[in-house]
Amino acid sequence: MDDINVGYERLAELQVKKVNGIEINNLKHMCQLVEDCNEDNVRFDLDDERVIVLNYSRARTATSHILKRHRIPSAMSNDILTPDTSSQVTSG
Repeated sequence: MDDINVGYERLAELQVKKVNGIEINNLKHMCQLVEDCNEDNVRFDLDDERVIVLNYSRARTATSHILKRHRIPSAMSNDILTPDTSSQVTSG
């Protein structure tokens, strides 16, 4: 848990439909859209017309802290990682 994700627990069962207005094809595509974000905020459109908007920079920092705190080696599994994102999503 971090300040950036407090209160989002009730959205746990909802599927992400779009990232920054782009419909996602699969999990790998969604992760790539997030990693390639060049906006200040990243927007996730979910089921039931729910929306989450996070400050991209703060979310990246929070992800790093959460990974370290819980001793999680990577934000993504190896099958999702691409060569250009592998160094960006590890906790070390």
